[in-house]
Amino acid sequence: MIAPVGPLSFRSSNSATHLSPDVSFLKQLASSIFLLIALTLLNSPLAVAQTPVTNGYKDFSFGTSGITATTGEKPESKLWYTPDGIWWGNFYNDPARQYHIYRFVPSTQSWVDTGTAVDNRTSSKSDALWDGQKLYIVSHIFTTNAVATSSNWGRLYRYSYNSTNRTYTLDSGFPVTNVTRGKSETLTIAKDSTGKLWVTYVEGGKPMVNRTTGSDAQWGTPFVMPGDTTTTTVTTDDISSIIAFGGDKVGIMWSNQNTSRFYFSVHADGGSDTAWTQEIPITGPTGLSDDHINLKTTSDGRVFAAVKTSFTASADPLIKLLVRGAGGGWTDYNFGRKTDHHTRPIVVLDPPSSTLYVFATSPESGGAIYYKSSNINNISFPVGLGTPFIRNTSENNINDATSSKQNVTSSSGLLVAATNNTVRAYYHNSFGLGSSSGAPTITSFTPTSGSAGDQVTITGTNFTGTTAVSFNGTNTATFNIASDTQLTASVPLGATSGKIAVTNAAGTGTSSSDFSIASAPPTITSFTPASGPVGTAVTITGTNFTNSSAVKFNGTTATFTVTNATTIQTTVPGGAQTGKISVTAPGGTASSANDFTVTTTPPGTQTFTLNPTADTYVRGGTYSSTNFGASTLLNARTSTVPDNYRDAYLKYDLGTISSVTSAKIQFLSRLGTTASVLTEVRSVADTSWAEAGMTYDTRPALGTVLGTVTVSGSTYVWYEVDVTSYVQSEKAAGRNTVSVALHDSVDSGTYRIIYAKEWSAANAAKLVVVGN
Repeated sequence: MIAPVGPLSFRSSNSATHLSPDVSFLKQLASSIFLLIALTLLNSPLAVAQTPVTNGYKDFSFGTSGITATTGEKPESKLWYTPDGIWWGNFYNDPARQYHIYRFVPSTQSWVDTGTAVDNRTSSKSDALWDGQKLYIVSHIFTTNAVATSSNWGRLYRYSYNSTNRTYTLDSGFPVTNVTRGKSETLTIAKDSTGKLWVTYVEGGKPMVNRTTGSDAQWGTPFVMPGDTTTTTVTTDDISSIIAFGGDKVGIMWSNQNTSRFYFSVHADGGSDTAWTQEIPITGPTGLSDDHINLKTTSDGRVFAAVKTSFTASADPLIKLLVRGAGGGWTDYNFGRKTDHHTRPIVVLDPPSSTLYVFATSPESGGAIYYKSSNINNISFPVGLGTPFIRNTSENNINDATSSKQNVTSSSGLLVAATNNTVRAYYHNSFGLGSSSGAPTITSFTPTSGSAGDQVTITGTNFTGTTAVSFNGTNTATFNIASDTQLTASVPLGATSGKIAVTNAAGTGTSSSDFSIASAPPTITSFTPASGPVGTAVTITGTNFTNSSAVKFNGTTATFTVTNATTIQTTVPGGAQTGKISVTAPGGTASSANDFTVTTTPPGTQTFTLNPTADTYVRGGTYSSTNFGASTLLNARTSTVPDNYRDAYLKYDLGTISSVTSAKIQFLSRLGTTASVLTEVRSVADTSWAEAGMTYDTRPALGTVLGTVTVSGSTYVWYEVDVTSYVQSEKAAGRNTVSVALHDSVDSGTYRIIYAKEWSAANAAKLVVVGN
């Protein structure tokens, strides 16, 4: 209410001037209206301007106050939506120097600042949980070296929501300021079926847990995650995350870069606070874990974890999706390779449409947010970066995708936010799910033919919410939705001529005409070795080998495996004669420039290609009592650092071979980097070792050096070492079992990887014997 004001006057520099009553009234009225508008604006939430960019929208600035990555960290959610279909976010308001709750307006793709305050600590980050009744926001001071402190502990904010006027009110007794006892890199929250709240974080190199002991405002003392000290002793770079799942459990996943593992511990609701059952979601070689975790769950109790590895070779999996079955047991799926440089993945589930989405940044330093989708019950991701979702080609530093802990549906749609630390602004993008307009239709596409990697523009209807684009059934196309009536797709590797199909939650639309694949012809650039008898393993290098249909040695057909578009693994077939090697692929047939020389063997002899009856590796230091017999990959490395030392052991059964003319060890191997190392094949006299039981502490002694070969680069190549004399001497002594070890003569600075028989019989290390 604005009080009436009497006649207005002002004094000039030399005299006082009195206004007439009419002029005075008009001045008073104008002033009152201006003040009324100003007060209205100050007390009303304002929509924050957004700008369309290449993909998505650029939102408001989070200022120049020094804070960064306000949509981080990886396990944390900054968004949620309420039953009235409204999306909300916890974003930093720079003029107020604190975080506020913002409302998303889809019609204008903008955010409205509600003015509801959250944490006023500028260096804090948070995790939001909407439980259907209350909004919980747990907030912590961010640090990359989490330690206990005397102040600035983790806080819990709890809000009540009024759907009529779309407002949030901080509940009495909040915030609670003793949720943690220090600073941390991440802090996540979950609520179990009994109503108990749980949080987890890493502090002092340990995954920590805390929980309520009564009401939401009553918290106990944090404790270290129960478990073996090896699994719970982590690096300062590791993190943890928590999720409620299955209707009666909570689970905590943490990374451990000391052991190269992720761990997942399960707690039954209502059980003792310290009763947890530990699981290992995935096993493998060194480099399997990094500090990137994002968890979601479905109503049937499955748990989905988007994680990142520390692998370094270009073809290695960098981002994985780990899935825990409703009854337990884990399966892993590759999302992206090191060459794609994805980072900070999050997973979003749309169970009604049986679809899941994984969003990730590329490159790792920041650039754009990409996504790939998959059927939630038949998970498979296409190779490559994926579809751009949030991208601004003039500002290439977008990072830290975030969304809601909740699963999405057709009524909620899908919303993802991110930040750009260079221009210090928020970004977002969204799309609808389960289009009510029905399945897509395809009216045309251009061009009508092309090769793998070519861009095709597809025109039709109902493209919003597209989850897959396929070319003649090859469901690995990356695509970008331009509008509800147009999208672009990249012809996937391995596609053949046929119909194009576009799928959304309502169904699939198929083109009336075929897209023709114009395949590039294959080429052979080299092969190794250059000669050998029947049964010799040969690696062929070239281009356009995908979907190859034949490999021949001077016209004689050989069995083969296409490793990738540039590599084929084969063996010299029986009856082969010296001459050219040829490869037939969809684009034609290529012949080698040089001859492969087929060497002869004495009359009555034959070639025996033996797979190992046992293979494993040992590792020193803290792993000296660990058995790696079930590993699909073997490791070798010489190092003065005990934890880095590894040797690979192989054992073969000579069976009924009565005499040996020649014997060679062949193994498929690479290094973790582009370095090189001289590898020794050594004799192992003691053949009594068991794959399932041997460790570094119980390993048999290494014998003499039988031969050497230089292993180079981060691409898998077949290597061969002659061990004829050793095998002949073992056979002459009446021993039908021979054992060797692969040992690196010097430390290359990285580990060496060899395929184990558990990976596949075709790629297992072999003993090729020529004899009777």
